[in-house]
Amino acid sequence: LVGTESGGWTLEELDVSSSRSGVSERFVCHEKLGSKAGLGAAWLTPVPADAVVYGSGESSVVLSKAEAAALRAEGMQSYVSTKRRLLMATFALTAGGSGVAGVIAGP
Repeated sequence: LVGTESGGWTLEELDVSSSRSGVSERFVCHEKLGSKAGLGAAWLTPVPADAVVYGSGESSVVLSKAEAAALRAEGMQSYVSTKRRLLMATFALTAGGSGVAGVIAGP
């Protein structure tokens, strides 16, 4: 559990090392803590060093780097497909509008 006494800050990543055991733990939060807009405190769970955290809060998901790369590739493919459909729709609407304007204007 980590929180602020006063003020506010955004916690991205926290690394904690034990001088007694030599064990290091990595925690990822991505939350704004303190102040009026943020949380008063956040419960942090350890995240393996070779993992990536997607999202924040209770909806966050811990993925391996390979899973994160696959998810990113899938998202980029979806983005390219959506962009292509928008460009085609824009072209069709522009061409259609120009055609209608030409018919209305006459020779």
